Amino acid sequence: MCKALAKYLVNNQDLCFNATSVLELGAGTGLVGLTAAKLAVDASRVVLTDNNDRVLDLLRRNVDANFTRSQCESIVNFTVKWACC
Repeated sequence: MCKALAKYLVNNQDLCFNATSVLELGAGTGLVGLTAAKLAVDASRVVLTDNNDRVLDLLRRNVDANFTRSQCESIVNFTVKWACC
């Protein structure tokens, strides 16, 4: 599913091009959120979340591997624990 959504964003770049921020809830290793971040050339803030700290470590590595140091400064990740109602 992540590959399909990332491919959809690439094929429909106008959806992200003028975005000033990117938010992904449940980012996993970040494929969709990082794709959106690459396409949103004016994004000043990218927030990627997941509830698994180990997954967020992998996400941070993916950010570091695919973005310049200055780009990395606008990308943050958070642990979000969803509560059951």
